[in-house]
Amino acid sequence: MRKLFVTFFLSVAGVAVYAQDAATLISEANAALTAKKYADAYAKYQKAMANPGDAEIPASINYNIGLAAYKAKKYADCIPYFTKAIAAKANVKDSYENIGFSNLLLGKTDAAEAAFTEAAKVGSKKGTLYQNCGVMLYNDKKYDLSLQYFDKAVAAGYDKPGDIVIQKKVVLEKGLNKPVDEIKQLLIDGNKKYPADKKIATNLAKIYFTEGNDLYVKGAKIFNDAADKTKSGALKITDDAYKSEVAKAKTELTKGQSILAEALKVDPSNANAKSVSDAIKDLLATINK
Repeated sequence: MRKLFVTFFLSVAGVAVYAQDAATLISEANAALTAKKYADAYAKYQKAMANPGDAEIPASINYNIGLAAYKAKKYADCIPYFTKAIAAKANVKDSYENIGFSNLLLGKTDAAEAAFTEAAKVGSKKGTLYQNCGVMLYNDKKYDLSLQYFDKAVAAGYDKPGDIVIQKKVVLEKGLNKPVDEIKQLLIDGNKKYPADKKIATNLAKIYFTEGNDLYVKGAKIFNDAADKTKSGALKITDDAYKSEVAKAKTELTKGQSILAEALKVDPSNANAKSVSDAIKDLLATINK
């Protein structure tokens, strides 16, 4: 009889220890989650949930566990926890969103869309969701899919469509390494559609400035080289060869001036474009004397 009592006492003590350990681990996991130590937080949550003892653990803790797993990039692991959080009515909107994001990163677009539809029913805006998807997919180096979701964001009524143009520019430029002409066309189209958007105008003006300045440098070099040849006696200003070089210089400078005018048209505050445009004007005046 005494032996049975001792065994029972040890069992109760063991349960108490498990409960204490689980509570401590969850507290540590919560602290790790707050400190953005996501992998550590997830490991502690898992250990606590494996041996909870008699600890009273609210079902809402599943959201924290799911979030730790999601942030630790354990996308398949986090989905069941977010599903349990939804059942416990804990952070329902965010849980649906994170299920959608996780499925999307796992390549399960249908499951992602189903989750986003549920998220929209409880207050999420699909335009914002899709914009977040575009950023997330870009960061995950899924560039083509990122562009698709940025377009979906605009179609779903995202409230800052001009920002989407700039985000697509980043994908084309830094992700896909597309040529400048393709990026410029994106900005031209964006500027036509959203003429009041300063970010689009500024970025487009920078491209125009670079093109115009390059033509200015090229034209100035052609003219200066020809002028140096007249100084050295290699050419005379009456020579056809000199006149030909001057004509080439004027062509490049005139094209540059025209492009810089486009820069100033979309962004009148572009001081660099104004400065180089004035320099071209002065140089053409000198050439035409």
